[in-house]
Amino acid sequence: PALLGNAVQWSADAVRFEGNTKELVVAFRLDGAWRVLLRLPGAVRPDLIASLLTLAGLEADQGLDSLDDRRLATRGGTGSPVVLALETLSMGPACRITVTIRDPSRRFGLDDLGLSPELGRRLRQWTAARQGLLLVVGGSDSGRTTLLRALAARMAGYRPSAMLLHDPV
Repeated sequence: PALLGNAVQWSADAVRFEGNTKELVVAFRLDGAWRVLLRLPGAVRPDLIASLLTLAGLEADQGLDSLDDRRLATRGGTGSPVVLALETLSMGPACRITVTIRDPSRRFGLDDLGLSPELGRRLRQWTAARQGLLLVVGGSDSGRTTLLRALAARMAGYRPSAMLLHDPV
C-alpha cells in the first residue's frame, strides 16, 4: 500500500509487481516508460499478495486470481479521487500484478505523449478533419488508452462516432 501511495504521489500511471519464488521486481510506469524501483527477494511475494487482497477488501485466502479486474477508489497525492485497477497474470511459480492508476484530474495532450513530430502532425490533421477512421492497436501497457484520451480531448467540441474493442487476453 505504501508503494501505491508513492506511485500516485509521483504521478505514475501504473505499478507492476513481477516475479517468481526467487525475485520480485517492482516497477513504476512514468511518462509511458517502465522504471524499476525495487528488486526484492521472492519470499515477500505471499505478503504482497495478502496486502493487495486486504486492500481490495478480500480475504487473504482468496488467492491471486480474485484480484483480477478489481477496482479500488482511493485518494491521490492532491486529495483528488483516483481509481486503482488491478490485473493479474499467473504462470506457475511466476506472477505479474499490474495496478493501473486512473486519476481523472491528470490529462495528457498529444504534445505530452512523446510522439514523433510527423505522427503528431498527422493526428492533429486527422482530429481537425472530423472524418475518417483511426485504428489504434498495441500490446498491453503500450499507451492505447492514453492516446485515445488525448485524441478525445482534441475532439471535445463535437461528437464523433467511436467504437472501442478491447481483448485483454
